[in-house]
Amino acid sequence: MKRNALWIVDILLALTVGGLYYVNEHIAIGILAFYVLRGQSMIMLMLRS
Repeated sequence: MKRNALWIVDILLALTVGGLYYVNEHIAIGILAFYVLRGQSMIMLMLRS
């Protein structure tokens, strides 16, 4: 029984760590995309003026 509980904890830890890495990666991509888009709109405004 103890071995089963440890196995479940191990899987939960792996999923949690994997989920955090996944979310962090997507947040980083989102921030990069945001800055790229903002940079493009800034350039467009500069070209327009």
